[in-house]
Amino acid sequence: MTDGAHRKWRISDWQKMFATIYGHRNRVSSQTEMWFRLLEEIGELVRETRYRNREGIKYHLPDIFAWTCAFAAVNGFDLEGI
Repeated sequence: MTDGAHRKWRISDWQKMFATIYGHRNRVSSQTEMWFRLLEEIGELVRETRYRNREGIKYHLPDIFAWTCAFAAVNGFDLEGI
């Protein structure tokens, strides 16, 4: 990927990339485990938001996006279509 190329990606491109990289792990995880992991990441974001830690917020937002993509893929949802 060239520098900045990811900025032109659509949500479906990100979802496909995460599925390619992590799909084998996500298929063996239960939906409940994935849901709890997503909630854990959201909780970490809430904590950073409460303390107004901008660096912490920036750190956790991509994790939430990635786990949302994974959860959607395992459940057969196309985030872009939704």
